[in-house]
Amino acid sequence: MQHSAKRISIASSGLLMLGLVAGCQTTHTTGTTPDACLIWQPVTYSASQDSAATIKEVREQNARRDAYCANR
Repeated sequence: MQHSAKRISIASSGLLMLGLVAGCQTTHTTGTTPDACLIWQPVTYSASQDSAATIKEVREQNARRDAYCANR
């Protein structure tokens, strides 16, 4: 009786380990393609109508886009 309980325990442990290993597999993502730089267009602003803060934020956003797309 103890022998069969031990076998069941070992088998259960083995199945658990297989489940854990399967859970650690790398999942491939779609990632970001260079096409994102075609879609992500620079933002424009009006120097005469937008506030200084808005112009600053637009320039920062465009700089982030330029830095990102330059590395693709």
